Amino acid sequence: MKRYIGTIAAVALVFTLTACAEPESGAGADNHIQNGQQDIAEETPADQEDETGRDDAQEDENKEEREIEVYSSNEDETAFVITQAVISDLTAENILNELAHKKVIPAEVKANSCELVEENGEKLLNVDLSAEFGEYLNSMGTAGEMIVMGSVCNTFLKAYVCDGVKITVGGSMLITGHAEYPGYQRFMESPR
Repeated sequence: MKRYIGTIAAVALVFTLTACAEPESGAGADNHIQNGQQDIAEETPADQEDETGRDDAQEDENKEEREIEVYSSNEDETAFVITQAVISDLTAENILNELAHKKVIPAEVKANSCELVEENGEKLLNVDLSAEFGEYLNSMGTAGEMIVMGSVCNTFLKAYVCDGVKITVGGSMLITGHAEYPGYQRFMESPR
């Protein structure tokens, strides 16, 4: 009798294991998938939309908090100092705010536009700044201008991971008492 019960238990176990191991197909599989999706939906808060109908989770995906390298000058304007900063989203305004915080540029400098383009297989950035940037550069000596331009260009180049950056002022070519900047600037090394 014990053997008979043991045999029946073994056969039942084999049938159970075989049934569990077979992949589901057809309507049963769809039902299982739907149930799985329902379980996920139940775990997700249903109140993610605010009064304006916006989905907060989707809005957060569009804003990418990221760490950038901010270039500035050492005390005697002979080399770049690199610090890390966290910005809420990759925008020209956020980068300019960090540069102003490091006293590279005046806080009044604003971005009129910032556009990333691809030309001849290179990623290039066009940044148009407000008139305050040109005025600030014109108030400096050659070494100061070089450090400021290098700091601004290097910070934008690294943040946008691009090959060149063209800085214009008010839609026109940047011209100072020391230099003209007609084309794309590449990464600049410390003047030393």
